[in-house]
This record gives sequence, C-alpha cells and structure tokens, in this order.
Amino acid sequence: MNNKQRWLGPLFQIAVSSLWVFWLGGLTFYMAIVVPVAGEVIGGFEQGKVSAVVTRYLNLFGIIAFLALLVESHFRKDRWQLLLAMGLILPQLLLFPLHHELSKMMLGQPSLWFVDWKFYSVHRIYLWITTYQWMIGFSLHVRRVILSRSTYGDH
Repeated sequence: MNNKQRWLGPLFQIAVSSLWVFWLGGLTFYMAIVVPVAGEVIGGFEQGKVSAVVTRYLNLFGIIAFLALLVESHFRKDRWQLLLAMGLILPQLLLFPLHHELSKMMLGQPSLWFVDWKFYSVHRIYLWITTYQWMIGFSLHVRRVILSRSTYGDH
C-alpha cells in the first residue's frame, strides 16, 4: 500500500461520515426544532416558505450523502449498507418531484395553498416518505456505530 492509498481510505471514510452525519443530524434538528419553533414564531405561511428553502437543501445534501454511502458500501462489499443506501436513494427520487409540486402550489396562490386539500395530500405523502427515510437513516447510523465498536473494541 502506497502513501496515497494509506490516506485516501481514511479521508474517504471521514468524508462519507461527515456527509452522513450532516444529513441525519440536519434532518433531525429541522424536524424536532426548526419546524415547531418557526411555526410558533412566524406562523404557517411564512414557515412554509422557510421550509421550502430548507428542504430543498436537505434533499440535495441527502442525495449526495446517500450516493457517498452507496460508493462506500461498494468498496466495503457491505450488502446491508448497500440495501439501506438504496432504501434512502429511491424515496429521495420521489421527494424531488413532490417538493417541486409543493413549491409550485405555494407560489401559485399564496393565500389559497394553505387551505388546499391537494397541498395537504401531497405534503402528507412527502412527510411520510421523509419519516421513512429518517427511520432507515437512523437504522443505518446505529449499524455503523455497532460496526465501528467491533473495529475499535469495546473500550
């Protein structure tokens, strides 16, 4: 193993872990703190505009993190991580058009989207997919922690 290979492995693992933690932690913080606080402080319509921008970034960053996990699972020959990464990527591909549709509805008639049943139906689907992703993501996180314990020992 040459010097470049010796550094590339750990640097790649750090990059993948950083992308992963940023997405999972960002989504968790957004769902648990930002949404309720923004709803309380600025209200429904304004909070919806903030959410539209924030979730655009979460979705973009998510797909980058999921693809990095996919590459890592290929190099590690880790089938479980590969399946979990695919379980994150496929729903993400559904979130992009749903997000676009929700944003379009919000921009169309700002005063009406808030009471529109179609908006709430699409939004509910979006939330269920995101919740599914979070559960798969947290499962993958737990798995990565357990595997790292076996690598580093039970100190």
